[in-house]
Amino acid sequence: MNKLMLFGKQLLDKACEQGVNNRAAFLKNVSTVGWVLSCLAQVGAIIINDKIPSKEKKFLIPQEIMEGVVNVALFWCLTSRATDWGRKLVLTKKFIPKSLAPHLKDFKPKSFKVEKLQQEFFNHVRKTCPNNFAEAHNAIEGIGLITSIIGSVVACNLVTPIIRNKLASIYQTWKLKKQGKPNEQRLDINEKFGNVDFKKYEQQFVKRPVFRDTASILPPSSGLKI
Repeated sequence: MNKLMLFGKQLLDKACEQGVNNRAAFLKNVSTVGWVLSCLAQVGAIIINDKIPSKEKKFLIPQEIMEGVVNVALFWCLTSRATDWGRKLVLTKKFIPKSLAPHLKDFKPKSFKVEKLQQEFFNHVRKTCPNNFAEAHNAIEGIGLITSIIGSVVACNLVTPIIRNKLASIYQTWKLKKQGKPNEQRLDINEKFGNVDFKKYEQQFVKRPVFRDTASILPPSSGLKI
């Protein structure tokens, strides 16, 4: 128990340290953990739900796992790329604070990878303007954080739903063919509700009210014109 508590404390300390020194990476890691937990919760809800037949569970569980893998992988990759792109804006002198601009005139980046490029950038700052090192570090991390947030929004709301639904559609078609039901009508993919046969449950939904023509309701003596 003590070893487990010590491991938890070390993990928490590392996360807090990363949250201070590398906010973009901290945001990406925490969000990825959230995606993983969400996927596990979805799968667990299907497993413990007694109202879902076992035959449907065999179909839904692999699909939820596949969608979870797609969510995590796309979010991680797109957010990482967006973060690196934002940092490169500063490291290549395309977006730098005015106070650093005079000291970076002679800086010519040689590397293409962000890690080596950042090391070259910091070495140059230490030689030319060591008092501005904190400002340079904050500029890199700040722009990287902004582009990381933009990348996460694009990944969650645009790219991930499209690819996830496309793969789910392919998986449905393949599963039906494997079961020998190639002509069976495939359920529509709904972004919020998943694979739901709305016709099956249409009696449970609230129907839209039907409005009659107001002119047919008013008596002739009312004097109102519609």
